[in-house]
Amino acid sequence: MEQGKGRFVGIDLAKKSMEVCILGEGKAAARSSYKTDAVGRTRLGKILTSDDIVAVEACALAFVVARQLRREVGCTVLVLNPGKLAMIWQSTRKTDKEDARKLASLVQRYPEEELPVVAVPDEREEAMRSTVSMKHYLVRLRTSLLNRLHTLYVQAGMTFVKKSELDSGAARERMAGRLDGFLARFAAVIGRELDATEEEIASLEKELREMVAQHELAPYVMSVPGVGPGVAAAFLAYVGDGSRFSSPAQVANYIGLVPRLDCSGETNR
Repeated sequence: MEQGKGRFVGIDLAKKSMEVCILGEGKAAARSSYKTDAVGRTRLGKILTSDDIVAVEACALAFVVARQLRREVGCTVLVLNPGKLAMIWQSTRKTDKEDARKLASLVQRYPEEELPVVAVPDEREEAMRSTVSMKHYLVRLRTSLLNRLHTLYVQAGMTFVKKSELDSGAARERMAGRLDGFLARFAAVIGRELDATEEEIASLEKELREMVAQHELAPYVMSVPGVGPGVAAAFLAYVGDGSRFSSPAQVANYIGLVPRLDCSGETNR
């Protein structure tokens, strides 16, 4: 990075604490520790200046720290891809303090374009990612609950009952009379959980539709055949305008659309 305009700061984040190393021209490394809560992040900001260049490894908390330091201090914060920081991960000397020093050394020695910088999502992207992630979790939870409910009917010997017959609250209510005793009680508990989960999924889908409708890139994404609000929301949340990717192949690899060969016996897919 450009010399003489500030210090070089490395931050190694743990769940509840962070180690900070500051390198300056001709000065010994200054080390300090802070908590990762709001108070600790504010204390960190007070020792930095707008000319400092900060490096931190990518994680959910790193984005929080980066946004706060950029907003409150105005310094440059580079969030780096940990999978590409071989000099840290392959080191035999692996401590939080040492990692913080190496991060500071990296931004001191290399220009930003040569570092594996990860784009920090803005508030809109972060909101979309959180909503998409929550919906994904709840959809998987709903599937798990449906499978467990279906198992109760199998336990009762009703193997003819299909999962599609339990797919809605009204359908589950119609089927509930076929169970009795503990199985009926268990089914009622699962049914209440399913009702609450499905209500929350519907609410999230409405929020995602509204987010997509307000996004300026949505018409382009939605123009692809088969892409609806759900897929569009996920794409816009994690890929955005694609400016952080250097080629379409990188985008395809990032979202898992790279074809592969699956061979089994005489079958090739």
